[in-house]
Amino acid sequence: GGLEDAATWFTLFAIASSLIGLVTSVLANRLVPAALNSEHPSRVMASLALLQVGGVTLFALSGSLAPALVGKWTRDAAQAVSWPVARAWLNRNIESSASRATTLSMMGQADAVGQIAGGPGLGMVASRAGVQTALLLAAAIQAPAVFLYARLRPGRSAVNTIRG
Repeated sequence: GGLEDAATWFTLFAIASSLIGLVTSVLANRLVPAALNSEHPSRVMASLALLQVGGVTLFALSGSLAPALVGKWTRDAAQAVSWPVARAWLNRNIESSASRATTLSMMGQADAVGQIAGGPGLGMVASRAGVQTALLLAAAIQAPAVFLYARLRPGRSAVNTIRG
């Protein structure tokens, strides 16, 4: 249980990650509340997705602990801010409560399916080509979200955004 134990260090890193996410959320809500609470925060979501991709990329490419932690904590902090913004955005733009509940449930299910489907595949890539390659692939898989969020505009459906 001392500081020479790896489990202790991973626990400390996880606690730090939670605290950084909390502080980031509080600061974001105080510094840019209008952007976070706008009816269509697509630019905020694009920026947060870019930070997540950048954090994973930094983590993958870092050769030492300090930059790896910066990458991980950047990704975690961006995710801590983006989840509530995305949920609020959906809640504001889905008209009926039945549709809202179904959509939020499907988002959770899609997240779980993505983890179940993507996790083993990325694990296989990690075992064959290395963890760094798998992490870079994970960042590349998430990168299109940045583009899609950036292209979303009020009154424009996601299908029309994809078609261009």
